[in-house]
Amino acid sequence: MFPTEDNLPKPSRARLYWVDFARILAILMVVQIHISGVLLYKWGQVPPAYWMAGNLFDAIARPSASLSFMLSGFLLLGKREHTQIFFKKRLTRVLIPFIFWSLLYWLWRSLLQGGFPEGKAFLNALLSLPVRPSSYHLWFLYPLLGLYLLTPVLRRWVSAVTDKEIWCLVIVWFLLGPVMLLVETVFDFQVAPNIEYRFSANVIFLSLGYFLLGHLFKHVKSTPRFVWAAALVFVAMLAVTVGGTYILSARAQKGEVFLYNIYMPNIVLMTMALFVLLRAFGEKFLTGVFLTGLARQVASLTFGIYLIHVMVVETLADGVWGFKASAMRLLYPRYTIPPYYSVPVVVALVFFISAALVVVWRKVPILRRLVP
Repeated sequence: MFPTEDNLPKPSRARLYWVDFARILAILMVVQIHISGVLLYKWGQVPPAYWMAGNLFDAIARPSASLSFMLSGFLLLGKREHTQIFFKKRLTRVLIPFIFWSLLYWLWRSLLQGGFPEGKAFLNALLSLPVRPSSYHLWFLYPLLGLYLLTPVLRRWVSAVTDKEIWCLVIVWFLLGPVMLLVETVFDFQVAPNIEYRFSANVIFLSLGYFLLGHLFKHVKSTPRFVWAAALVFVAMLAVTVGGTYILSARAQKGEVFLYNIYMPNIVLMTMALFVLLRAFGEKFLTGVFLTGLARQVASLTFGIYLIHVMVVETLADGVWGFKASAMRLLYPRYTIPPYYSVPVVVALVFFISAALVVVWRKVPILRRLVP
């Protein structure tokens, strides 16, 4: 969602139109999760076909955040840039919007709960920002900012070692992060609980593997055989996620969604496969001047869409504008539509409304930096 081609040397940009396409897809997937996800917690309250539609829509979109981590690693690692310049860019593009939107969402939720908060509550909200997001979707910015802090050191490291050595670290990360997380979740116990050796103990370290994978996949050739293998892996892991979530939920008689965790092995493999597929597809088909220009324009809005879309989702779901639009409702007050139709429609509606709001915000000079 956030990495841009401006982070690469100019000679490389012509070959990276697929990155714009990937950023657009990533934000669409984020929106889709936040619309379809509500169905997963309605086990037994909605028809089984509706629940399964939510399961499929949610599962297929789960690599959204992890794909963004990979794109960030792809674009940022391996680049030569003065540390001061790098942090100045991140400060204006990410940190300032993060603080503003965190406080805005805190104020938004306070007003929805019945009143304007007092000054002490504002101070508490401000002090809690380093450890707790004010809105569920802002969790992504915490590991992202952590990875940005590590980037200057990681750049020096990746330039001094071979890809094989980086792969060794990624394998260790996979075993002590995603695999260990799966073992602990399934069997409900910790291996050597008194020793904090796990990558899963910290969301920044858990995200580090995706960051490094993005850099490593920069050097992987998209041969036809490799692309077909990636397609098979994606389909297989999607089946595991959808089928496994259904089986676990049926046993528990409630939505059991731990396989949706982006740090689970199934989502790691899905993300890697999707990255390969998007790159191969974009490099082959996204070549026309119109398509590449359109993709670049829309991709430039994705961070702003990410920041504002939850307000749009909740406003539409609450019927503030006189009609409701959510995973199961398109008309107000009583008409419903099956989610396998409504979810794509509402995703498109939220995306276009959010994009339009970002465009309007950018017209105001003082607000432009808040939706970079």
